[in-house]
Amino acid sequence: MDPVLDQTSLLPLVAPSADSPVSSQEPASPVDPITDQTPPLPLHRSDRALEKTHTWNLVDLSRGKSNIGCKWVYKIKTNSDGTIERYKARLVAKRYAQEYGIDDEETIAPVARITSVCSFLAIQFEMKDLGHLSYFLGLEVSSDSTGYYLSQAKYDSNLLSRAGMTDIKVVSTSLEMNARLTPLDGTPLSDATLYRQLVGNLVYLIMTHPDIAHAIHLVSQFLAVPHFTHYAAVIHILRYIKGTMFHGFHFSAHSTLDLCAYVDADWAGDPTDHHSTTTGFCFFLGDSLISWCSKKQHIVSRSNTKAEYRAMADTTSELLALCWLLEDPSYTFFVDYHTF
Repeated sequence: MDPVLDQTSLLPLVAPSADSPVSSQEPASPVDPITDQTPPLPLHRSDRALEKTHTWNLVDLSRGKSNIGCKWVYKIKTNSDGTIERYKARLVAKRYAQEYGIDDEETIAPVARITSVCSFLAIQFEMKDLGHLSYFLGLEVSSDSTGYYLSQAKYDSNLLSRAGMTDIKVVSTSLEMNARLTPLDGTPLSDATLYRQLVGNLVYLIMTHPDIAHAIHLVSQFLAVPHFTHYAAVIHILRYIKGTMFHGFHFSAHSTLDLCAYVDADWAGDPTDHHSTTTGFCFFLGDSLISWCSKKQHIVSRSNTKAEYRAMADTTSELLALCWLLEDPSYTFFVDYHTF
């Protein structure tokens, strides 16, 4: 059955079955979504921990002030292979209920170095050392004498499984050759929910798959009213992901710390509004890719040269941020000079 024409195969993405990975489910109550049984008391443990560390003091509510309340948020923490490590519960304030100027006037969040935070927490709170990092927020981390490796193979596998596309044929490119998508291509989808969910899941994959950044940038432009041709492009991306599931990043332990920037742009590449479809840049720190972007320019460039200059301006903004973060490293800026 053609996955482009048949959308029913994607229904597990909305309603996971008992056989689907638990990492795709977040409980709304302290009950195991698989066994429908109460897990080992994460709420009571968290409650005791909050009391033990004297997280709050009970005070009288000031006149004219309202109580914003709080709620429990439940999470299932998994290992890199998808098995359950432990159940977690966290008490959070309902900040969305606050009114600016009445309950809160802060518009910024203070930032501290992670070293300072860890040192303070180590002194003030009980902490548990989990050893070497192997799995974090969907990222699989491994290391050897040459450096660190990052991948999302488990996330890729879960996505293909939930989409019912584990047996699809692989392709060698993330987009078909000379693909040009427009808002009026083909017939509109009867239900855009599945399309939006797939694109949303693929966006998270860009963290370790910069090679799909341009393709995701294109299909993300049609989230409001996607058509079957746009859906076919998403299926094509999934086929590419199937073939590159175990690709990832390698951060070398022995490369230099020289920063290199690469930037390029097309001219009037969008077939609908004639904006430059790609401001693409990437940054390497030595041999390691650390930053990348692919996006459409906001205005129409009147020449290829102007499109390149606008791409350079976007890249320079990222360069300044990285130079501040890395404390003014030496850097090299590569651009397509043939257009000037």
